[in-house]
Amino acid sequence: AKHHEDPTHGRWYLDLVDTETGNKLRTYYHDRRNFGTLKFSLSKKELDDKLSSLGYDLMDASTSEDLFLTTMANQNQDMNICKFLMNQSKIAGVGNYILAEGLHRSLIDPFASLDELHERQRRTLFNELRLVMMQSYAKQQRRWLKDSIKTPGTKSGNGEADADANSSGLAEFELQCYNRARCPQGEEVIRDTAGPHGRTIWYTKKQLFKPLDERFVSLSHHQAQTEHRNGSDDAEAARSQNANDWKHVDLVQQLSDEGWKGALQHILESERFQNLQAFLQDEAASGATIFPPPQQVFASLNQCRFDDVKIVIVGQDPYHGAGQGHGLAFSVQKDVPPPPSLKNIIQELKDDVGIKQPVHGNLESWSRQGVLLLNSVLTVRQGEANSHAKKGWEEVTDAIIEALNQREDGLVFLLWGNPAQKKASGVNTEKHVVIKTSHPSPLGARRTASPFLGSRCFSDANRSLALVDKAAVDWNIV
Repeated sequence: AKHHEDPTHGRWYLDLVDTETGNKLRTYYHDRRNFGTLKFSLSKKELDDKLSSLGYDLMDASTSEDLFLTTMANQNQDMNICKFLMNQSKIAGVGNYILAEGLHRSLIDPFASLDELHERQRRTLFNELRLVMMQSYAKQQRRWLKDSIKTPGTKSGNGEADADANSSGLAEFELQCYNRARCPQGEEVIRDTAGPHGRTIWYTKKQLFKPLDERFVSLSHHQAQTEHRNGSDDAEAARSQNANDWKHVDLVQQLSDEGWKGALQHILESERFQNLQAFLQDEAASGATIFPPPQQVFASLNQCRFDDVKIVIVGQDPYHGAGQGHGLAFSVQKDVPPPPSLKNIIQELKDDVGIKQPVHGNLESWSRQGVLLLNSVLTVRQGEANSHAKKGWEEVTDAIIEALNQREDGLVFLLWGNPAQKKASGVNTEKHVVIKTSHPSPLGARRTASPFLGSRCFSDANRSLALVDKAAVDWNIV
């Protein structure tokens, strides 16, 4: 039978040719969002498992407002709205820019929990999300990083946008919040790389239901009460979610900076890296909880692009407590009290460069200035320090340091403690500056040959940057 060829929204096609007759059968792969990943597998079960793990698609005409509301009502109402919308097992197809746009247009606080949203807000959110998706995916366009894209025209009979009906007179679609400095109303758009879902979020102050400092002060107490009340049920749910997060993850796709991709291509394509990824998937499948989640594993590289690096700080492995780390060495989430080592870092900063007393321990403002906060091992099993040592991460981070070592523009390496100093022992000191101190841990911050406290390593680093005509780092934690 003749195959019906339909190139609409096609991203690639496969031609099968009958060698006897020469007849060709063309099969199109449809991907309106251009989000698809190609993976050839001989296992139909693997495909079925992947498909069964996905929730309903908001782009599907059969996905109704009532279905959306019912799904939301069936969740733990303490869940953050961003985490709910980005959980592909509940709702498929909501990406980070659709999330930000939908919340902004609905005037919903991205830091709010589900129980803070009344029914009218939930209905508005559904319709705004659908509108953004249908408009922005018209004609396969993937141009959301620019200010605007053309809207689709009228809807066709199947409920999907008619990509060829732009002549209907609909106004041009513009991103109002995502990746913008100001919204169309002139209000400043806040870009927070420590979003509640572990990714960057864009929002305006007008969206906030309450001030963030008020929310974060009450959050820790509320979480403690919730964990005590729910006990093992919550722990089991968290383990199940963790296993699902890692089951089909492709870590290479979590790395967004093209500079790092190019510098690390040889290691990311190696068999050793594939074995590391398989280990992490098996670890999660066995019931172990892995920190940080997959989307934050390469946070240090994604937030500090390869070409922007000017200072390197080397840590050991991520914090192994729930909710602490987020992919940056020594840094913690904004609602988590600073651990002892970070407290000593803050003390030295105050004594050395006179920073203001910070209200949190999130160091992302450093990353944005070119400070690479690199752990030697990028994942850890919950409650077990160094549990993922010698599983393959060391080769990856060795490659990161060597790629930086090859640069000619003069970097500064802050190496705190013997493990960090050993890790970067091959750095060329004729091109780069290496500043060594003890580790900021209370065990070694003072009584060592080169104590961290009193070292003035931060001002030394800035002086070294000045020698190669690079801007100083503002070490304030904001």
